[in-house]
Amino acid sequence: MRCPKLPCDRDARISGRRLPSKPDKIKKVFGYNAITTTSIKPQWGIELPVRCVTIAGNADEGNQFIPLQQQIVRFHSAHPRLHLLDAKYDELHDYAFARTQGAVPLIDYTAVQIS
Repeated sequence: MRCPKLPCDRDARISGRRLPSKPDKIKKVFGYNAITTTSIKPQWGIELPVRCVTIAGNADEGNQFIPLQQQIVRFHSAHPRLHLLDAKYDELHDYAFARTQGAVPLIDYTAVQIS
């Protein structure tokens, strides 16, 4: 017997997020990804967060790179020369986009945990 409202991944934790239409209400979600983009300033010795988005845990994180970078360019007028990404961004369109922007994409494959 299986409840259709439960996820297949029983190890996933239940979390919550605020509803955009009603910020005082919280909706239960089964896991989430918080994607934070930072700007590293070595001359100052700091790392500054410039953009953060939260998506469902089962969403395709690799498809978030291009929209986030477009927003950073539009709102911050920043043109990164290097993109440090984890293995979820190992997709051809992410490589191509970074290169068309004059940046080098570096992807860490060791971030993937194989069970």
